[in-house]
Amino acid sequence: MVYSFARVGAALAMRVEDVYTQNRRLWVRLHEKGGKHHAMPCHHSLEEILEAYLAGAGLAGNPKDPLFRTIGRGTGRLTGTFLPSKTRTP
Repeated sequence: MVYSFARVGAALAMRVEDVYTQNRRLWVRLHEKGGKHHAMPCHHSLEEILEAYLAGAGLAGNPKDPLFRTIGRGTGRLTGTFLPSKTRTP
């Protein structure tokens, strides 16, 4: 099992295709600065959460779409927009 820390921006920039199965394990691929790719296997509890999220949000058939999305105002539904890595402060 590989444990790693990731930049928040790298996690928020993930696409659905960056969560994939390899040798019966779920893996995630992060796109780090400088074009580096960092792939790592998921912990079993993260596997369960990601699989439930992908199924519940209906994202499995859209590999190029953002993995982590914003929620539309007043609709409570996920949009097709990436979550921003920085929040605006007043």
